Amino acid sequence: METSGEELRQGLMQARDEGGLKDALLDALMDLLSAGFDRAALAIAEDRPADDYKAAIRLILSGLFEKAWRAGASEPRADLRSSAEGRF
Repeated sequence: METSGEELRQGLMQARDEGGLKDALLDALMDLLSAGFDRAALAIAEDRPADDYKAAIRLILSGLFEKAWRAGASEPRADLRSSAEGRF
């Protein structure tokens, strides 16, 4: 069973492999995105609007991967995309 951290790393590695992300940024982006997910989970647990946090996370991730998609890379693997959509 994969953890969400492993799935996040796979998605970021895919972006890197498709030219949309530099190797040196992989760990920093993992840390920052993980912190954002944790903060969103805490806010939602405090009864803040989940839809707002889901939309914000989608916006961040779409911006991150947009460069790779514009460069002609394929969309994220279906299994990673459906996993992320199921959470957000």
